[in-house]
Amino acid sequence: MAISYNRYYTEEEYLNLNWQNGERFEYWNGDLVAMAGGSINHSKIAVNLITSIAPLTRKNGCSTFGADTPLRINQGLIFFLPDVMVTCNENDKHADKFLTSPTLIIEILSNSTELYDRSRKWEQYRKIKSLRYYLLVSQNDYKVEMFYRPNEMTLFTFQSFDGPEAIIHFLEWNFSISLKNIYEGITFDQAHNETIEQ
Repeated sequence: MAISYNRYYTEEEYLNLNWQNGERFEYWNGDLVAMAGGSINHSKIAVNLITSIAPLTRKNGCSTFGADTPLRINQGLIFFLPDVMVTCNENDKHADKFLTSPTLIIEILSNSTELYDRSRKWEQYRKIKSLRYYLLVSQNDYKVEMFYRPNEMTLFTFQSFDGPEAIIHFLEWNFSISLKNIYEGITFDQAHNETIEQ
């Protein structure tokens, strides 16, 4: 997934790249990492998540962002583009080009990115002091995996949610979301042969 270039890109150059034709890049120690275009299901799930979460987190003074918003990690050596982020940090809410302190990060898994999301990204995400929730959302079934910690001094715990009636609780914001809402309008592949009724 990484593209090798003949020169090193600075943080400033990365943040000022003129992306075209839907291209998206993450940044790793001077190298650009091209992100593959998402499927229709990927886009639908992202919209479902944002429209479900944003109004509820806004009531708690937080802001929700989509996949075009960079997340700065490790003093600018790394920039990721999570599918969904929620931040309650005052500096983030007034940021111009990138966020630094999300409370929630969501990645929608695909064949090309799943290992990246589970390994290298998660290794960096769990270093973020503000992070409380990390969700991995399947495109192929009613399945969401969640890592959660109540504060930065504790370890993350793991929980898996399966089936349309499963409900994810976000304690920090006192609200819940069902997998039925996350996957509304999604048609799974032929192996599953299921369509979620709208």
